[in-house]
Amino acid sequence: MSGKLISYTELISLVNKSSVTEIVEYLKNHIEYSSVFRGIQSGINLHRSDLERLLNRALLDNFAKIIKFLNVYHDKFFKIYIKRYEIGYLKHVIRLLTNKHKEATEMYVPEYFRQHMLVHKKNIVLAHTFEELVDILRDTEYFKVLNPMVGAQNSLYSIEMKLDDYYYECLWNFIENYLSGKDREVALKIYGTKIDLTNIEWIVRWKSFYDTPKEIIYSYTINKRYKLKKDDIIGLVESNNSQECMELIEKSKYKGILRKDEMVFMEHNRNQYMMNLQKKIAGTKTDTIAPIIFYLFKKETEIENLTKIIECVRYKADVSQLENYIVK
Repeated sequence: MSGKLISYTELISLVNKSSVTEIVEYLKNHIEYSSVFRGIQSGINLHRSDLERLLNRALLDNFAKIIKFLNVYHDKFFKIYIKRYEIGYLKHVIRLLTNKHKEATEMYVPEYFRQHMLVHKKNIVLAHTFEELVDILRDTEYFKVLNPMVGAQNSLYSIEMKLDDYYYECLWNFIENYLSGKDREVALKIYGTKIDLTNIEWIVRWKSFYDTPKEIIYSYTINKRYKLKKDDIIGLVESNNSQECMELIEKSKYKGILRKDEMVFMEHNRNQYMMNLQKKIAGTKTDTIAPIIFYLFKKETEIENLTKIIECVRYKADVSQLENYIVK
């Protein structure tokens, strides 16, 4: 599977392209992207949203091919994994409603995914307001997540965080209750670490960029933990400022994940940590679900890297710092 991924050397070579159209030509001739890019006329300067839509389509088509052929045991796990994309689709619609962009609310989703995504059957694209959307979802699991936010002064960011929190709760409960043996062990390690790092990132962001009451921060932390203990979360939230918060992180199991001068690279550091961790696990636990999880993560990361490179080329940005943004 990894043989079809774009190598780090190839990614860096794309930075030296003189235009976005040259990158599109490269993708048209790449085995993993040719099916969605082949119809693009040469020389067309695609808008960012169009490129992201095509890359997202290539990603989801790739996932659908893999997940369709898993055995029954692993198939159950990846149906929970699909929930992440269902929530992603839901966030996409909420984002458009919030920004008053009611046109083009449809986002590409493979047919196999649609079969397992309740929000597609509910026709949520017919909603004109957030309140209407929540009402359409009344008899779904998402109603209890979103209904408390109707009529309240909630930012788009806070709504998305609540949905992410719900996804991690579902994922964690499934791993604990339905996976067993080595599969359960590696899944808990991978996703437990991701939850810990996500909580750290969220708390640091709240502390650094927003004057947010502590009770609000508590309400947005994911209520599952791996290496971080309850007292660790309390300590981070109760810290007086971002500097004190980061000092506590340096004393935790995740020492070195974040430095003051690297705040801008916070998400990159988290993803690079997860890349290194999953590479190690997949290399030693070859008889488990870990290699498949790792491949899917690498594919997602490839799309994120391509998006960053394309925008760098589009705006003629300084590429000298690009390696600080590329996960490898």
